[in-house]
Parts: sequence; structure tokens; C-alpha cells
Amino acid sequence: MSDGFFARRLAEAHARSVGIRRLLEQAGVAVEEVCTPSDLARLPVTPKEHLSAMQREDPPFGGFLAAPLHQVKRVFMSPGPIYDVEGAEAGFWHSREALVAAGFGPGDVVINTFSYHLSPASFLVEAGLHELGATVIPAGVGSKEQQVQVMREAGATGYTGVPSYLLALLEEAERQVGQGRAAAPPGSDPRTGLRLRKAWFTAEKLDESLRQRLQDVYGIDAYQGYGTAELGMLAYECVERRGMHLVDAVVVELLDPATREPVPDGTPGEVVVTSLGETYPLVRLGTGDLSSVLPGDCACGRPSPRLSGILGRVGEAVKVRGMFLYPHHLRELLSRFPELTAVHGRVDREEHRDVLHLAFAADPLPDPDRAQDLRERIVAQAREVTRVRPDRIDFLPPDALPQGRLLEDARAWEAR
Repeated sequence: MSDGFFARRLAEAHARSVGIRRLLEQAGVAVEEVCTPSDLARLPVTPKEHLSAMQREDPPFGGFLAAPLHQVKRVFMSPGPIYDVEGAEAGFWHSREALVAAGFGPGDVVINTFSYHLSPASFLVEAGLHELGATVIPAGVGSKEQQVQVMREAGATGYTGVPSYLLALLEEAERQVGQGRAAAPPGSDPRTGLRLRKAWFTAEKLDESLRQRLQDVYGIDAYQGYGTAELGMLAYECVERRGMHLVDAVVVELLDPATREPVPDGTPGEVVVTSLGETYPLVRLGTGDLSSVLPGDCACGRPSPRLSGILGRVGEAVKVRGMFLYPHHLRELLSRFPELTAVHGRVDREEHRDVLHLAFAADPLPDPDRAQDLRERIVAQAREVTRVRPDRIDFLPPDALPQGRLLEDARAWEAR
């Protein structure tokens, strides 16, 4: 982003957004003093988890909306709650370049399995695919059997979603063919009856063994990207798949979480982003994600810096199957069951999939029938509070509940 473009966009955001004006006023900085991205160091970082409180104080968007609501295409709600928007301007999500790098283009038929319910990921992907001239199957979350059917009969060539769900669809397709419930059309993979040749993932990390399995077993070329609901696409893999290139439309800083000073290349820091879009500008939003900048140039020839990937989280949030889970979500869930006295959450990784285990303290322990009823009620409430379905729920005596952090991330990622 050039200095002139940055200064012009910030001035426009300052003129239209109460939230941007408030941020600069509280910092004691005039908008004319922030002329280049390096001047952002004079402004505070707003942690993402503060957005919910800011939006409650100045509903519904914390004062950051820079356009009349009737000019907004869509409004979304993430757990917190945090409200996000999709503006009407072209390239709002800046996802096109990520999908181009992954080989998507005109003529592709792509099944988009991101949820279309109050969440922006599906629209972020769909917008980029439409810009490229691809056809989208808006599958969202649903029956694997139906989704495999539409993929096979519509001749889907691409997939977008989380990697663990693609693996589940491929296994379902193999079962259908193996059991004689479906035939493999000419030109399709004889194992699955599908024509899938490319896949693009975000919201859930792609481990390298699964990437290799998709390529070797199913002939699917897999890429991943990184973005957030508030900021859109931020970084993406190129054909080299050695880190993720930053998009041109935003300013990304990697800062020490304690000092808020820039970290050297190769050193982990929090991803802090400034996005000066016409509809929803945000300045120095702390994503809570940890990454580092890879040194040197990429062999693909793109000049943009590359993130090494997401190395972890700052603070207490844990990302589970694309959704952020916070300790306060578990406290809220616990409060809905007065017969339970404490809770502990643990996230593991099994068979390329995030697994959420909840353990509750109960005294006395419920009998088997009561325990099953409780589990069903907890699952229903958990999906309402967190949008994440627990995979395992146990009931333990109070002194047997794990101690330490209320929410534990026990996943171990493979190194590339």
C-alpha cells in the first residue's frame, strides 16, 4: 500500500467513522499526523476481544461503520457477540488473489462448504470465486450424502471449506462407490466418482500429512489461506506453499504482545492489521494470532512478505473447527446447568480433525440415564453459546477435574 493511498484512505475513514475519530482523539493524534503505515505506531492496538464491549457501548458496530446501513450488503454475528459487515464495494474481502494463487478460475465448479448462517467465511470465498468466473455450489453445512451427490452430478472440480470436512466427504464418496450405491462417471476418480482437482482451506489448519494424502490418494491440489471475519482475507499460499503471502489491501504488523514493538523477521509476534476499506475501516486491530515473517524472497516471484503460518494464540482464546472458543463461553455454558459445579475444556487433534472434550464436575455424579440426558442438553446449549459441538462430555467428581487453565489447547502441529 503506497503512502499516498494510505493517507487518503485514513482521512476518508476519519471523516466517516466515529470509531476511527474516537481512536485518534483518545490517542491525542491528529489524522494529518498519520501519513504513512509507519506512523501507525503512534496509535494503540485494539484487541479483537474488546470489540464486543465496544459494540455494546456504541451499538451495533462500535462506531466503526463508515457507510449508511442501507448500503451494507450483509450483517454477520460471531460468538461474543461480535457484529461484522460486508460492504458493497468490489473486492471487499480481497479474496480473489488467494484463489487465483490456488489455481481456481473460469469454468471451475466449486462446492463451498462454509456455513451460510450468520458467518462471513462462505461469502468471503464466494465473492472471490464469482470475481474469477467460477460457478459456486452453496452447500454450507449439511448432509454429507447429499453434498457428495451434488458434487458428483454437477461435476465439481473444486472444494472450499475446512480440510477435515473434505476428508469426510471423500470417505463418504468412497463408501458410496464401494458399496455400489453410486457409479464413477467417465473422467472421474474411480475411487470416489468425483472430479475434484483443487481445494482451498481456511479457518482450520491443514497439516502436511493430510495435504500429501489428498495429493497422492485423491489427486487434489490443496492450498490454505488466513483471514478473519472483521478483516477479510489477509494471507494465502502460492504454488511454492512455503508460508502465506500478505494481501496488498491491508497493512499488517507483527508486534511483541507485551511491548507492542515490532518483532524482527523470523520472530513470532501478534498479527495486528489495519484495513481501510470504504465500509468498515479498522485501525490496528489485534487479531490475537501469533505468526512470524519469513525472511527472503519467494521463488514464485511475488514481492509481498510471507507469514510463516499461525503459530498459536495470544491470551485465552482457542480456535476450534474455525470458531473461536473463549473461557467465558464455558462459564456461560456452565451457568445453564445448576446441577454442575465446574467445567474444563480441552482441544485435541485426532485424524486431522479438532476434537473438543468437556469435563464437568458433579456431586453427586449422575446415573447413566441422567448423564445421557445431560449430555444431550449440554450439546444443544453448547451449539447455541459457542457454535461448536462438543465431541466428548464427561462427568467427574469435583476433585478429579483437571486443574490449571479453564480451556486447554493440547494440539501438536506438524512442522513443515
